[in-house]
Amino acid sequence: MDNAGWGWLVGAEDFWLEYVDARGDLHEGPLEVMWSARFEAAGQVRTFPSYRGQRNFAGWYWASTGAELVGYESWVELGADAAGL
Repeated sequence: MDNAGWGWLVGAEDFWLEYVDARGDLHEGPLEVMWSARFEAAGQVRTFPSYRGQRNFAGWYWASTGAELVGYESWVELGADAAGL
């Protein structure tokens, strides 16, 4: 494919990843180094807000693929997660 008209392409070296593992340790690095990281084992970074009059519905569902509870902040997010999107 001729990419002369695009001006630039995005490569793996253009991505920098950061995550916090289950122990709370920060891991970071370029995509080519972090490729083997198990992001599904990363710890939760923040809590889901809950307050009176809230228009969305946050909660937890059981994900059999990871054999653990997974948090969601809205039914839209729950539907996308459950559908595997």
